[in-house]
Order: sequence, then structure tokens, then C-alpha cells
Amino acid sequence: MEQNWQSGNPLPMAKQAEIDPRKFTEYSMNPFNTNNQGKWQAFMILGYNIESCAKRLGMK
Repeated sequence: MEQNWQSGNPLPMAKQAEIDPRKFTEYSMNPFNTNNQGKWQAFMILGYNIESCAKRLGMK
């Protein structure tokens, strides 16, 4: 994999990055997923939950 990292630009291809929305809705923001080690609590404190995530993604 080609490395294009430069000082001052730590994520040179950030605009092209894609994340599977299920990483949020089915894993890290899901309070019923015991494998997320409580990550959903941090999102909840910040004002996010599965419903708000799905709404932002146009899933509901």
C-alpha cells in the first residue's frame, strides 16, 4: 500500500474514506452489543444514539 503521509496532512485521503455504517449502528453505538465494551455510552454522552445515527445516514 502506498504511503502518502506528510507532516501537517496526517490523513491525506480522508475525503475518499468510507466507513460501513453498520460499524456504528450494529457495533459501537448498539447498547445490546456486548463486544463494543461500552462505546455506546460515550456516544450517548455526546448526544448520539442508534436512531440519530441512522437518521443522519438516511437509514430510517
